[in-house]
Parts: sequence; structure tokens; C-alpha cells
Amino acid sequence: MTQTDQKISPRKSEDMLRFQKGILQKVSFNQDLFERELQKAERWLLVEDLKKLVDWVLDQFTHVFTDLEEKVKRMFSYLFSSPALG
Repeated sequence: MTQTDQKISPRKSEDMLRFQKGILQKVSFNQDLFERELQKAERWLLVEDLKKLVDWVLDQFTHVFTDLEEKVKRMFSYLFSSPALG
């Protein structure tokens, strides 16, 4: 289910953003697990909060996983192509 299929309140999205950051920090020892958890965030976050999470991930973890930036930009390409969110 995507975020367009469900109603996500701004408060819930903010809470899930904080929660997801914690999860990603805990699983950062394994890139496959990290990427799966990052993809799950799409279901729970509003686009604005997902963009914040993606920016945080790129800032915090591209030195850990050398190919992460390319993968993240492919996973969430719509976030990078929207001028309103840039």
C-alpha cells in the first residue's frame, strides 16, 4: 500500500520519521537490511517527511555505503524530479 492509498496524518508522519531514523541507525551494519527498511518508510511518511529522511540518509550514510546515493536516487526518483520539493 502506498501513501496515496491511505490517510497519513502529519503528526503520525513526523513520529514515523523519528522512528525510522532510529531503525536505520540500528540496521546500518547491513546494507541490504538498511535498504529494505528505507523502502518501508515510503508507506508511512508523507512526501515532505520522506524527502527529509532521504536527505538525512544521504548526509549520514553515503560514507558507509559507497553506492547508496545512486540506489536511493533510483528508489525515490520522484523526490528528485519534483521542482516543488527541491
